[in-house]
Amino acid sequence: MKLYFKKLFLLLLLTAMLLCMAAVFDFTVVGNQYSHFYTASLMDKVDRLCSITEPKIILVGNSNVSFGMDSALLEDAMGMPVVNLGLQGGLGNAFHEEIAKLNIQPGDIVVVSHIDYADDDKLNDPELAWITVEKNPRLLQILRPKDWLPMLRAYPNYAFNCFVRWQRGWNTIPAGTLYIREGVNTYGDFVMRTGQETSTYQFRAGELTVPQVGDACMTRMNKLNKYICDKGARMVVSYSPIADGEFTPDREAYHAFAAELESRLDCPVISDIDDYFFPYNCFFDTKYHLNEVGARLRTEQLIRDLQNWLNP
Repeated sequence: MKLYFKKLFLLLLLTAMLLCMAAVFDFTVVGNQYSHFYTASLMDKVDRLCSITEPKIILVGNSNVSFGMDSALLEDAMGMPVVNLGLQGGLGNAFHEEIAKLNIQPGDIVVVSHIDYADDDKLNDPELAWITVEKNPRLLQILRPKDWLPMLRAYPNYAFNCFVRWQRGWNTIPAGTLYIREGVNTYGDFVMRTGQETSTYQFRAGELTVPQVGDACMTRMNKLNKYICDKGARMVVSYSPIADGEFTPDREAYHAFAAELESRLDCPVISDIDDYFFPYNCFFDTKYHLNEVGARLRTEQLIRDLQNWLNP
């Protein structure tokens, strides 16, 4: 029996050593293989976030923020630098909120705009998270302790795909690909759709749903609000864009959602949900992405909301 356990221990030790060697090879030789993808724009967003020392406006949310803001317009109107941290819904609300924590300073205004508030406080897609943070030490700080177990489970598949891309020389983006890192401007806005002034997205019956409010999300966001306030900054919530047309649910359901959200948050909701309904022709390629015209209209509304909140 002792011999059995000794052999088992040696086998486990050898397996652990091989896994460690493979990870070292992946991190030091294979390296980042998704550096031109849209998700890699997170590195540039974080660089801007951490480079600004004066009070700033930090926009938090998924791609509805990245594809739905004109940060230069917002910056000019508010007289404060703007950082757009919007990225990808598959990463989850919590991931996006954690990005902002990398540099919260006194006087900052953090504007959160999620498309839904009923998440389970988990990392939605760990492999996508690996593709996003890759082997960048500063970006790995975004991950919470509870995220590491699913990240470790997803690592072998991510590492294998990285090895294949490295071996085949695939660290490039095919010509004509829309979602690329270079499509994001210095503020963090996705602008590759510049000049696109009509919708290319066809809405379907049953596709649009009313956002929900959940306990896990509310608990986390109220903790985030306290964290931000303790840093001498302020957190507010504004609504994501809502497609308004023949397939849109009744307004009463949206009003009920807004009332519940406002009653359960410790931070102010500075927007009226009725102001965030935009016609279908303001959307780009999904039900959450605005085109250039839609992004400008939404930004103008957010400017009014912020000004009214700051100067009641």
